[in-house]
Amino acid sequence: MRPDAETSATKPPLLSGRRRLVAFCVLLGLTVTAGTLAVCGGGGSGPAMEFVGGETVDFGRVLEPPPEGTLERTVLLRNSSGAPVEVTGIRTTCSCAAAAAEERTIPAGGATKIHIRLDFRPTKGLQEYKVFVMTDHPDAGVLTLPVRYQYAGGWVAEPSTLALRDARRGRRYERSVIIRSRPGIPELEIEDVSSSSESVRVKGYERVGVQDGRVVWRVNVEVVPADRLYEKCHLTVDDGVIAEGPEAQIPVVINTLRPLVAEPGALVVERELGESPSWREVAIHAPDGRALRPEVSVSDDRLEWELVRETRDFSRATLRVLARKTAGPAFFGAKVFVEPAPSVSGNRLVIPVLVRVD
Repeated sequence: MRPDAETSATKPPLLSGRRRLVAFCVLLGLTVTAGTLAVCGGGGSGPAMEFVGGETVDFGRVLEPPPEGTLERTVLLRNSSGAPVEVTGIRTTCSCAAAAAEERTIPAGGATKIHIRLDFRPTKGLQEYKVFVMTDHPDAGVLTLPVRYQYAGGWVAEPSTLALRDARRGRRYERSVIIRSRPGIPELEIEDVSSSSESVRVKGYERVGVQDGRVVWRVNVEVVPADRLYEKCHLTVDDGVIAEGPEAQIPVVINTLRPLVAEPGALVVERELGESPSWREVAIHAPDGRALRPEVSVSDDRLEWELVRETRDFSRATLRVLARKTAGPAFFGAKVFVEPAPSVSGNRLVIPVLVRVD
């Protein structure tokens, strides 16, 4: 046998350049796949690190504060990778939430318990926080676990806002607010009700009874509107759980009658050049029946005014306005200001006047 024939029989055939490239890509793909399987736990069935039982801790609807003042839950953190994993840190989004790992080293295929504790806050509505778990696994990243609960306790007010409209200043108004416990609340004890304004006085509160499984209370108040057009205040209800803040408040809105009303609300004076000026009249009255003692002023000295009071009804008067004679054509706007006396904040009456002479 020739030497060159023996060599060709014992050595594997050489691949062409194109075939070598294809073989290299196949081997590279196998290597990447094997590495990916190791990160995913060796079998490609799931992530290397995961919380067992779900991606969220939900305490659901909490009807009353827990006896110890905290909500607690324990979850499992599983290590599905092929090597031990160290828990390097745990953080939360609120100081009212705490979490800790029972064992910081998780063996391959094992799990550790994560203990979660929330300081209960009696704030109505959904409360949501997050727990972040960091490990030394190169591909796990930061594991995030949302934790939430919804406080459905407390009460609702009927009406939800106590409103007085077109009220007269200084007059006394008696009003009541019904407070009902939320569905599922077995008991409701009101310890105190207070007002944030001197215009609203709490006369008392009493338990009415139970209706449709809900505890009912009645709060009686007396409202005496002050000398202002609009006032917003609130009642604060202490039910032994929430004693302050928006969740314990019933808004109160008081709108009073305007101290002065003008009819018409504006004047238009039109005349020809050389024509003698004439008085224009505006009827003014106090809707609350008070005697008129207004202070009148004008924004332009080309206007004159006089106030004629009614002799039989002191809450009414006639304001007469005169645009003085001009030497030539004129076109201007002005205002008449009528200030109630005693002065009431934000209630100055403004009467626009448009004058045209041509």
